[in-house]
Amino acid sequence: MLAIILYAVTDAFVRSLHVWVSTNMNGSESAPRKPDKLEIALPYCFSLLLLVVVGVLLSAPHLALKDMPEFYAPGRLMFSGTIADVYKPEVYQPLVRQLFPDHEAPILYIPPYGLPLLLPLGCFPPALADYAWFAFLILCSFGSVVVLKLTLKLQHKYVMRIAGLLCLSGPEWEAIRNGQLAPILLLSLCGGLFFFKRDLAQSASAKLIGKFKDNDIFAALALTPLLTKPQLAIPVLVYLLGAGQYQVLLFVIAFGVVLNAVALIMFGSNTYAAYFALLQRVQENRVWQVPEVTPTIRGQLLRFFPTADSAVMLVSGVALCVGMICVFLIARKYRKSSTWWEYLALGAIPTGLLTALHCHNYDLLLLLPSIVVFMFGASTAAISNKRKLLWLLPLVPLMMPVYNKVHYEYLLVGGSVNLLFLDLAVVAVASIVWLLLRRD
Repeated sequence: MLAIILYAVTDAFVRSLHVWVSTNMNGSESAPRKPDKLEIALPYCFSLLLLVVVGVLLSAPHLALKDMPEFYAPGRLMFSGTIADVYKPEVYQPLVRQLFPDHEAPILYIPPYGLPLLLPLGCFPPALADYAWFAFLILCSFGSVVVLKLTLKLQHKYVMRIAGLLCLSGPEWEAIRNGQLAPILLLSLCGGLFFFKRDLAQSASAKLIGKFKDNDIFAALALTPLLTKPQLAIPVLVYLLGAGQYQVLLFVIAFGVVLNAVALIMFGSNTYAAYFALLQRVQENRVWQVPEVTPTIRGQLLRFFPTADSAVMLVSGVALCVGMICVFLIARKYRKSSTWWEYLALGAIPTGLLTALHCHNYDLLLLLPSIVVFMFGASTAAISNKRKLLWLLPLVPLMMPVYNKVHYEYLLVGGSVNLLFLDLAVVAVASIVWLLLRRD
């Protein structure tokens, strides 16, 4: 409710300011003119302010981000030369509790090749870590909004409206409150879409890359952070394969190989051995990851059959394969379209989230590009705004305060059917059917 009020007040203020400036600068509200820098800057400033205010008010006191220590402690262990301990809960959790007595002691599941990316956070004193991580995640959320605006060439006012949508988002609140990586992955995905749309800096880097297209290199660089959560990167990689974007795909794979090589040199093979041993322990001890509360096929099956781990994993694996086949077919169908990248957001992302073997609620933040592309993309221009809004109704439970009621007051107190799973299933299945049967 707070987010709704703040967004409404901000939107009304910017509208009023636009009218006032138009009237006073031109003497007429309808007179055409070029907006000044202040008028352009206001939606961006208010959007950032909105994200900060809502993030602060909905977080724990003193911005004690629940899972921040999960990403802070690896930097300390890297400095001490005992990085393999990051995957040993009996060593790692006491260290986290020692550094942050007021926080929980989560377990880190990022693969070893992603650990160097966490080194900068470990350079901060523990007393400043929460604030630094909060600021970085807010900037990633804001950057995602700006990149989406640039990608779809929207008016400046839509920056604030998309930011308002984020402030109403349950996944955004979960991501910021918990200090999770979802805003970083969102920016990664939005950056990839941006470079798929545009070919930038060609003259500046032509000597370095020769015949390779700039947007392919930059798109691959932008998408590389997604590799830290392989289950979320799979649908993107499958779509690139189906769309014939082999150069981008090869660049992403190459960057992944480089990251692994660096990790092996820095940390040694024993770190990888510890990581795979941790994954095995997670399979045997579900309480660490609580997959039964995730809005995925696997999560819903575990709510129905809590003791059938092996059978559920088998069925979920089959569902993942079927989902990726659908993603591949969508990519093949639209590979020659000038808007081929829009179908990645419209089809691959919802399907990938639904069939992922592990995807928490905050990871649903990756649906933001799907929503924005659906509303403003060229591939859906023939659909009226009223129909678009009707088709987006299944996502209402992802919005606050409905999200809180659904997740915390129903699911976590014993609900057997995850309503967020049903929402995601409706969206994913509808997108698959629509995109595969659509006639252009």
